[in-house]
Amino acid sequence: MYCQQSMISFTCNGVPFKLRPGWLAVGFPGDIITVQRQSGTTGEVRCIVFAVNDRYADEIEPDIALAKVFFTPRSLPLDESDRRELKDFINIMRSITLNRSRNSDNTVMMICKAMSFEMRSVWRNYQHTTGDIPAIPFSGNGPAPDSARQKLVSSFLFAVARHCERRRDVDFYLDELKVSRRQLALAVREVADSTIDAVINASVILRAKHALRYSDNRIKEIAANLNFDTQASFYKYFKLHTGLTPTEYRAQQAE
Repeated sequence: MYCQQSMISFTCNGVPFKLRPGWLAVGFPGDIITVQRQSGTTGEVRCIVFAVNDRYADEIEPDIALAKVFFTPRSLPLDESDRRELKDFINIMRSITLNRSRNSDNTVMMICKAMSFEMRSVWRNYQHTTGDIPAIPFSGNGPAPDSARQKLVSSFLFAVARHCERRRDVDFYLDELKVSRRQLALAVREVADSTIDAVINASVILRAKHALRYSDNRIKEIAANLNFDTQASFYKYFKLHTGLTPTEYRAQQAE
């Protein structure tokens, strides 16, 4: 939801936010959202609401739980450049929906994905400018972990998101976070019910799948972009984690 005029009271799962002109808010499947005019304001309220169905949501954000962590806080002000880009996306989307063609669904999906990447850039810049990196919600078993471990896992997830296309080695992330392997392993297991390697591998595979499905790059180029020494090593890695070779996965998605 993008606020163009006036001020809006926006609540997401009971948490209140204020949307001012030039602010953007994000919601996800399962969120309970209410919107109303901010008390004391006058004049016309103008906002743009962009919503997609479950199929589009699954394609745009395969891991909704992780996305909910990433897009924290749920509303942010956009600078002039971001506002122009958002308006460009909106105008393109309006044009496509008004002049529907045989391939319009695929075009809309590609634009949605592009918009999602742009929004991630906006949120990431805000979080690293302010240092306001959110804590991931607890997903393991037993007592809830302390906030330090939640914060550590959140920082780890952001580091992986930034660097996994070039770095898959655990030691790199330990150096980035200035922690021991044992500290990080315990935190990831307790907070996310996972392992360090599993988080890194899942992020790499997600990017590989995206490139195989949505780009025309040769598999050799995709392997190089993900910092694999050879195409053969990329094949082995991808099949180990998916059960399919990159060629098989690309063919399956094209059916």
